[in-house]
Amino acid sequence: MSQPDAARDSLWVRYVDWCSAQVARRLLEMSPEEFWDRAERQALTDGSSTPLVRSVVRLARHLSMELYEELGLPAFPIWVEEYRLHPDRFDPDILGFQAPAAALLPGHED
Repeated sequence: MSQPDAARDSLWVRYVDWCSAQVARRLLEMSPEEFWDRAERQALTDGSSTPLVRSVVRLARHLSMELYEELGLPAFPIWVEEYRLHPDRFDPDILGFQAPAAALLPGHED
C-alpha cells in the first residue's frame, strides 16, 4: 500500500472513530423517554405496531444515522480538510488510533 493510500485509510479510521464518539455521546445524553419516543416514531414509520417488533440492531442503526445527521457531522472529505488544518480539535474525541497524527499532515516525511 502506498503512503497516500495508507494515510487515507488511517484518516478514514479516525473519521469513523470520531463520528462514532459523537453519536455515542449524544446517545448517552438522551433520557430513556427520548430514546423510546424516537424508537416509537421509527416503528410507526416502518409500519410496525411497537418498537419491540424491530430488532435492536436495526433500531440502533437508524438512531445512529439520525443522530449523525442531527449533529451535522461532516462528510469524510470535508472532515479530512478540517482535520489536517486542526487535528487538535478532533484528537481528544478519537478513542483509539494507531498512526501518529503528524504522519497524516501535509509535508510529513518518514
